[in-house]
Amino acid sequence: MTEQICIIGVGATRIDRWQAKTDRTDLDLLDEAVRGALHDAGTARSAVEALSFSTLGPGTAQRLFSSYATARLGFRNAGKVVESGTGGWIG
Repeated sequence: MTEQICIIGVGATRIDRWQAKTDRTDLDLLDEAVRGALHDAGTARSAVEALSFSTLGPGTAQRLFSSYATARLGFRNAGKVVESGTGGWIG
C-alpha cells in the first residue's frame, strides 16, 4: 500500500530582528503558526499524525525543541516527529 503525504494547511509567524527584544518565546511563536495552520486546514491537533521541525539556531537555549514542542503544544497523536538540521528557522 502506498501512503500519500499532503499539506492541508499552512500558518506563519512573523519573525524578525525585533523578536529578540520581546517577551515571546520560541514556543509562543510556534504556537501562533500552528494555530494558523490548523485553522487553515480546518482540523484539530488530535488529527495530526506526524510533525517535522528544523533544528533551531544557536540563539535558542532549548535543546531537543521538537520533542519539547510536540508535548507542550498538545500533539498527543503524533506518532512521528522529525527534526532535520537546517541551521535554524527557514525564512
